[in-house]
Amino acid sequence: MRRRLLSTLIALAASGGLVACGGDDRSTGATPDASFTTVTPAQIAPRVADGEVLLVDVREDDEWQAGHAGDAQHVPLAEVPGRLDRLRTEAAGRPIAFICRSGNRSGQAARAAVDAGLTQVINVDGGMGAWLAAGLPIVPADGRVL
Repeated sequence: MRRRLLSTLIALAASGGLVACGGDDRSTGATPDASFTTVTPAQIAPRVADGEVLLVDVREDDEWQAGHAGDAQHVPLAEVPGRLDRLRTEAAGRPIAFICRSGNRSGQAARAAVDAGLTQVINVDGGMGAWLAAGLPIVPADGRVL
């Protein structure tokens, strides 16, 4: 019985049919066929500051106003599908990185962008919570992450 269960679980995992409990179906840079990459705030912040990457915060208005990355644009998750063409134009060939509070909504935005045909898409793992924990600046300077 245990062998059969173990064999079934291994087969499901190998076929991609097994998602871990609490998973949010994010692709990561470690996946060979990933359609978007997932990076930490510390990895993406310098690229955003240098203008190499367009950072898009997909949190709600109250979350954005409480505290956000200074170089980010605000596009609530529900508006992302309708604004992808504009974001593609604004990115002007640069990658687009999505950030939220924890990485879940930004993963959804990244998936929507890939599904719409964007190819240089990034999800910021851990979101603004990890951004703040990494000591990266937010606006306002005394802001907080909701």
